[in-house]
Formats: sequence, C-alpha cells, structure tokens
Amino acid sequence: MSNQHQPDMCNEMAALVSRRAVLAGSLISTIAGGAAVAAATRAHAESVTQPAGTRVDASSRRRTPAAVDPRSGYIVTPKGKVQHAPRIIAWYPIGNSSPDDKDRRIGWNLKKEGWQGFVDRYALPVMSGGFDAIQLHNPGGTRAKEEMMADQFITAKESGQRWILQEFVDAWKPVTKRIPVIAYMGMLPKNPRLLALLNRKDYFGFLVNIAAAYRLPLEAGMEIAFDALHDVKEGSWELNVYRLLTAMGVRTYVETAPNASDIPLFNANFQIVNTTLERTLKNAEPWMAPLEQLSGERIILLNNLPQGKKWEDEPDWVPQWMAHWINQGWTVAVSPTWMLKTKVRPWDAVQPHLDRLREGRP
Repeated sequence: MSNQHQPDMCNEMAALVSRRAVLAGSLISTIAGGAAVAAATRAHAESVTQPAGTRVDASSRRRTPAAVDPRSGYIVTPKGKVQHAPRIIAWYPIGNSSPDDKDRRIGWNLKKEGWQGFVDRYALPVMSGGFDAIQLHNPGGTRAKEEMMADQFITAKESGQRWILQEFVDAWKPVTKRIPVIAYMGMLPKNPRLLALLNRKDYFGFLVNIAAAYRLPLEAGMEIAFDALHDVKEGSWELNVYRLLTAMGVRTYVETAPNASDIPLFNANFQIVNTTLERTLKNAEPWMAPLEQLSGERIILLNNLPQGKKWEDEPDWVPQWMAHWINQGWTVAVSPTWMLKTKVRPWDAVQPHLDRLREGRP
C-alpha cells in the first residue's frame, strides 16, 4: 500500500472501528491464529442459524440426479433444514451493467445522477412496490478482465473514480432503515492486495484495507454477501473475516452453495445462480453439500433464462418461475423490471401460482 493512501485509509479504518470497536482486536487475534477468538465467533455465528442440540452430518453426499417437475420442467430440491421464510429480492447488477471499462462497467446513468438518483429512480419503486429486500451486485464496479474483488471500492478510489463512492452512505442509509439491502461485495480469496499484505505479515495494513473495503456498505446499514466463499478451510483468514462480521451482528451470505467439505459453512446463508444449481443437481455433481444439511437461508439468483424463454416475455412467466422455487423454500433474487412494467406487487403476482402448486393443480 503506497504512502499516499495511508492517511485516507487510516481515517477510514478509524471511522469504522469507532462504530465497531471489536474489529481490530478480534481480527488481529484471528489472523494471528487466535483459536479462542475463532471458536467464539464460530459458535456465535452458528447459534444464529442452527438450533441448539442439532449436529451437522457430513457423511452423506447427494449423488443421484435431482427429480424434475413434469409440469414445468424445473428441478425439484429438498427443503431439508430450511428455517427461513422465502423472500423476493430485487437484484440490481451495478458492476457489469455497462460495457465501458473506464467507468468500471457501471451503467444506470450512475456517473451522472449519483447514488441518490439511483435510489430515487430504482430503489424507491421496488421498495414501495412490495419487494422484501434489495441486492446491489458489485456496487464498486469491476473491469472486463478483473475478478469481482471485495476491495472494489478501494480500487475505484485509487483510480480516481470517486463518483462511485460519493453519496453512497447518505443515499442508502434511509433505505436500509426500511428494507434490507445486501451489498454483494466480491471475493476475498485470491485478492492480490490482501494476500500481499498477509505475505508481508503487515497485519495493520491488512486491517486498514479490510475496514476500507467494507466501510461504505456497513456505514449505510447494509448486509454483506461474499463472492466465492464456498470452498474455504477451517482456520483460513477468509473464513475468519466472514465469521467476524457475522459475530458482530452483520447479516452475511456466501456464494455459491457450500462445498460438501465445508462443514463450517453448513449454517451460512448462501446464494447460487440458477444454472449452477440446476447443472449440479441434474448431473449429481458431488462437490456441493447436500441441501438437506444446509440450514441457512438459501437464495437462488434467477438471472439465466430457461430454454425457450425471452426477457421481453417476462411479465407472463417470471412469477410462475419464481413460484416454483419459493414453493421449495428458496428465496428468489430477480431483476425487478417485470414488476415495474406491470406495476403488480411481486407477491400478488406469485401467489396464484403458489396456490396452484400447493393444491396440485396443473
């Protein structure tokens, strides 16, 4: 980390730590191998989603192809330990919403109108329209040849694109007081900046950057989703950062579904893209933990169309598609454009299809 960024980053860390006093001591202890702290945060995180007296069994594996609903052609998944009422989440991709690399592939006219303009134009309608939550996918943007990284806001600031950071907290804080907003913040694994700091044993620099990476969404009151956190090992720094935020009271999510060997994440809330889930279950791929053993909220991101469907036809079939998954205990994250077109509240659109499924009607 260059000296020119150190004062700003320190100020950012101080702002966060003043609100989250546990951050520095806990994370340093965890990164340095503090087993007691890791165990305490793990116990707290698991207590959030797993009832007392239950144990996770890693012995079974799903190795038979999933059943297919003959009426719809969609796969059928077991409910297992689902303890969360399904929700409907309005999904907004921020990074990769434009082909323009110089603006970190951020569209929505955000550079001109700012975050307040985005909230007014897109967030308020879905909030008043009956969605249960909003997800901002990569709010700090990304570039064509970049991985989606957790430090995307830092990278945007370093590249001079401060318009991506400006107004973020002020625009979103009133929204998060009324409806949950999930910041899907990219991946910790393989993060060059963080790995370089850890390799140098620069734990202070590591803390500064972790604090800066998550400062804006946390100050805005958002929940945090971690990209590519499904294949982490016990004792890893990535898992400990996830546990720390969870133990601090932040609602967290991992992507994709936990691996069969990822027992520490069997209680995590998780999100998976519909095509990944369908391919994995249809082919009986053994990498994924059995759904019956996962007790966190399960979110399916419906952003890849079923065969033969077109987005321009979405008001007619998207509610039926959503109902299939909701009926199986899944929360669905979906583009809200169909609702904005029809001005029908999402649960009002989905409920007739749910009733039909539950009554066994064709």
